[in-house]
Order: sequence, then C-alpha cells, then structure tokens
Amino acid sequence: PAWSVAAAGAHGRMTHLPEVDRAPLPQPTAPRIVVVFRNDDPSGASDAAHEERIADLFAERAIPQSHGVIPLCAADDWHDPAGTAYAALEDNPRMVALLSGWARAGSELALHGYTHRTNPRSLPRRREYFEFKRLSVVEAEERLRLAIEVMERVLGTRPRTFIPPWNRIDAASIEACSRVGLRIV
Repeated sequence: PAWSVAAAGAHGRMTHLPEVDRAPLPQPTAPRIVVVFRNDDPSGASDAAHEERIADLFAERAIPQSHGVIPLCAADDWHDPAGTAYAALEDNPRMVALLSGWARAGSELALHGYTHRTNPRSLPRRREYFEFKRLSVVEAEERLRLAIEVMERVLGTRPRTFIPPWNRIDAASIEACSRVGLRIV
C-alpha cells in the first residue's frame, strides 16, 4: 500500500516525504522480528543541528526511531556522581521543537533516565555507571515522576518506554516503572 510520512525539518517545521509504494512483504515462516532504532540522549544539552542530521537520515527512508530523552541532563561529566551542572530540556527550544515534530511524525519519545548522571551508590572507579542504583522504590518512583512531568509539560507526550541509562536497572526501579505507568523497559 502507498503511505507517506511527515518528518521534522529545519526549525521543527513538518516536512511531508513523498508517498512510497511498498510491495507486500512475504509472510514470515518464523516469529516476527521487530527492529527498533534507538537514538539516546536528546536533551537540553544536545546540539540540535547534529540531532536533526541523524534523524533526517531515518526520515528520508521513512523509518521511525525511539528517542531516549533526558529531561534534566547532567551538563558536566555524567560519570561524576558529585557533578552539579544540569541542562533542562525546556531551555533548548530548538531541541523541544525537533522532538515534538518527531513524535508527531511517528517516532517514539522514550524516557532515558532523569539526569543520566551516575549516582553515588555506583562504582565509577570500576566503570560502573548507574543512575538508579540501589534507590528505594519510592526514590526511583519520585525521579521517574519528575522526568515524566517534564516530558508531558514540555513535549506534550507521556512516555510508555523507559530506557535506563547505561542499560542498567534493578528490581526496585522496575517496580517504580510499573507504578508510574512505564510499560516497556
């Protein structure tokens, strides 16, 4: 069937890609495989022009992505649990416009931590980075709620997917994800 995709172009304006005829795919004989292209770390600290160039490669081919958004990104060394600098997503209006446009075009906006800063319970000297390590369910839930609130307020979307920074998560954080309505980890 013919279909078209809208993608965020320069300055967040929507650009409609031409209709593309797609021949039906042969019926699989094995279970269906879903491939997800994940773009981690769009945030208030992002270079929007760089992020747009990457996303445009996918948009040109009508391939949606999952963008792992960081609502309040550590703006100094992510690996330093004592860091104090942060970049708020809403302080980067071009990035907000791009993310909003990508969501309208069919790409997923997933939650990729709250700050993406390793916490003091991690072991950075052993290259173990972990934003949510050994937080109680209540502590993890509070961080996730704050992050979701930012995404709803700034981007107008509620994430369903949680991508833990450094792909590390523990049982308490999984429980917290469930409590705040994140259904995919």
